[in-house]
Amino acid sequence: MNDAPKTPPSHTHRFSFHSANAMLPLVRSIAKDVYQLLKNISDTQERLAAINITKPASSRTPNSSDPKTTPYAKEVESIVAAVDKKQERLDDCVKELEDLNLVAPEVDRPFVDFPAIYDDKDVCLCWKIGEERIQYWHPQSEPCSARRPVDLNLVPAKNELTSSL
Repeated sequence: MNDAPKTPPSHTHRFSFHSANAMLPLVRSIAKDVYQLLKNISDTQERLAAINITKPASSRTPNSSDPKTTPYAKEVESIVAAVDKKQERLDDCVKELEDLNLVAPEVDRPFVDFPAIYDDKDVCLCWKIGEERIQYWHPQSEPCSARRPVDLNLVPAKNELTSSL
């Protein structure tokens, strides 16, 4: 995967700094599941690909590239079925995050973006799995690797009305 930013739809809800941080307990739980499932699926798919590429040709198997003709065909089918179930669970978790108007993490990008407005521009409050709270942001057009610290002096108090962070 690449570092290109995922852009939320233009009709997406915008979060304040405080509302985004208030959602973190729920988001943390879902995002952890998403990231672990993504990693596990990716690792398993790599191992399955290696099995299909590196298995030796056997005089007993007519076509060594066909997993159904190997002595471990049932085991490979079981692993593939388990990956399919994990993929379904992953899809459910990602949908949960998207239903919350968030941008979900990817295997090489363990970040969750909370769309927000700062200085009349669309930005993302950027939280990384493992961080205690949201402390960074980046323009929506830039990847998470370009994130910058939130200037807490510019964040309005929790009960102030404002259209930015």
